[in-house]
Amino acid sequence: MILVGQLFSCTRNKNWRYDVACHLFCDRADRLEELHSLAKRIGLKRSWFQGDSVLPHYDLTASKQREAIKAGATLVSKNMEGQYIREWRAKNGKV
Repeated sequence: MILVGQLFSCTRNKNWRYDVACHLFCDRADRLEELHSLAKRIGLKRSWFQGDSVLPHYDLTASKQREAIKAGATLVSKNMEGQYIREWRAKNGKV
């Protein structure tokens, strides 16, 4: 399943010029290609993928969040995203 988190406030920097963001991610490691496919359909570059994170993901703007949902991603709560992070860490050895 491809998931998208809730928008959260963030600090602008040289790599991110927006005030809000969210994460586009998948629920299992064997769905990473499905994640990349959806990301490509909504106009994200593969180089934007953050695969070395505790939860591999793409950062999204508010407009890209809406596009991801229209493309089939499931919106999850902040608590649910946290649960996926804990599960990913447990399954994939990330601390």
